[in-house]
Amino acid sequence: MRTRALTTAEYRRLLRHLPTREALVCRIMADTGLRVSDVLALRIYQIRRTMYITEGKTGKRRRVQLSPATLAAARAYAADRRAGDKLIQADRSTIYRTISITAHALGMQHISAHSLRKYFAQKYCRKHGLEATRQELQHRDIMTTILYTTDYDTLRGLLHDTDRHD
Repeated sequence: MRTRALTTAEYRRLLRHLPTREALVCRIMADTGLRVSDVLALRIYQIRRTMYITEGKTGKRRRVQLSPATLAAARAYAADRRAGDKLIQADRSTIYRTISITAHALGMQHISAHSLRKYFAQKYCRKHGLEATRQELQHRDIMTTILYTTDYDTLRGLLHDTDRHD
């Protein structure tokens, strides 16, 4: 099974159990929908409430916003680093591994760092709709956005209903 989005309760629980660095990555992803690699590319001087990011995967520019709490956490984390440095000194695989191991230890199945992007997508979709979410995440295909915003059990139920009516 693919990774799934976190629920709000799972997100909060995961944050409480992660090391500070990984928790900050999760908070930024949950606020912005950025991929792990894009969060890890952030420089300290970029950290603001509203940021313009060029996504590594797509090369597209995107405007993202941090919540006041995440902004404060990022600034506190950056306080002992030089202004030109990356905000978070880590590689992608370490972040993925720590999040996956912690989630598994907490009894959360099918959770990885990418689950935070899906968590963002579900929250954004409830507020702005499917097409706006597709545009925000810069998905080419609406089906990708549907997979991000619809939980597995709902999709399975929809497919099961379709099979019964044929």
